[in-house]
Amino acid sequence: VLIDTNTLVGGIKAPNLGDSCVIKYNNIKGKNIGIDASLVNGSYGSASSLIIEKNNIVSDNGAIRLKNIRNTHVLHNNIEQLVALNLADDRHVIEIDGDLDSSYSTVMFNKIAPSDPNKYCGGIKVSNLQAGAVKFNAIGTSAVLDDKFNVVGRTSAIKVINSNNLDVGDNTIYLSRGCVGVEIDT
Repeated sequence: VLIDTNTLVGGIKAPNLGDSCVIKYNNIKGKNIGIDASLVNGSYGSASSLIIEKNNIVSDNGAIRLKNIRNTHVLHNNIEQLVALNLADDRHVIEIDGDLDSSYSTVMFNKIAPSDPNKYCGGIKVSNLQAGAVKFNAIGTSAVLDDKFNVVGRTSAIKVINSNNLDVGDNTIYLSRGCVGVEIDT
């Protein structure tokens, strides 16, 4: 599957993708998640090789949510989060959930910015990755503030859950008051 050079209002919903998919050079906007995808799970593990590259994503419900991934690379995307994400669900603009196999996945060279610094906006959350890298991203985060600008909820620029052999470094992180740079929960 190749999805490229489109203007997409409403995003991409792609459950159960097969091997060797590429999503690139798209302008994605709207009320949904920009790219909401998963790879099909077979008897020998998930499908492999998903590349999401050089997209401009301005969505209300997060930019990229990937599940059951292997050998996936999220590269050079420009992302703006327009509204607050759901604090109760620990939402982040990019969310990647692997399948703990031996694959290598990366989130690199992306720019993530909240459009309103007073709205809740976490950066990148990865979980269940066996190996990979979260590097060279520029990430802005915002805590939840009340009417008097007091912090009532916090988020992280990068959150790692139940993952091994993950290289997290060389990111530029812009934190607002009440936010955490890197949070590890293995």
